Amino acid sequence: MMAQQDKTAPLSVSEKIAKGKELKELGNAEYKSAGTDSKKLTLAIRHYYNAIAYFSGLDNAQFQALMPGQKTPPLSDAVKADVEKNIIACYNNMAACQVKLERWERVIVNSDQVLKKAPSNAKALFRRGQAHLALNDLTKAENDLQKAAELEPTDSGIKLELAKLKKRNQEYELKQKKEWAGMFDRM
Repeated sequence: MMAQQDKTAPLSVSEKIAKGKELKELGNAEYKSAGTDSKKLTLAIRHYYNAIAYFSGLDNAQFQALMPGQKTPPLSDAVKADVEKNIIACYNNMAACQVKLERWERVIVNSDQVLKKAPSNAKALFRRGQAHLALNDLTKAENDLQKAAELEPTDSGIKLELAKLKKRNQEYELKQKKEWAGMFDRM
């Protein structure tokens, strides 16, 4: 008979990373099969969120003084890079789900998390630009979409959003002209 593993024992760093990656893959599977199904998209978001929870705080070397008797070796640079890559992917994937759900404020929050870690991430810039455009913040949309286009000049999705932005700007300018013209007629 095999000894059962103590269910209250904390997970090792490698076990936490494995669990985080497993949850990320579950999120990916839900996202791919979701289409526009809000329940599946919400479940995918939950998987990504939980994956981030497993990935976050793994490098607890700075807390060693607070935990006498518990010596955890610091993470190697390769492990830190892998964890960071997975966290960025989870935030980017949550933003993709939020785009489909049209939860624009959450798209911005999740894209901001990516951009804190990877300022030149074209996907995050693109999604944040989409969100700003949907929220009618044309200046911020233009800034993000232009940066994304510089990073990925052949991306058709970015080109499409830039075309929508151009049309929205033209509509805004026409509306402004009409409002100003009407104001001078009344004087």
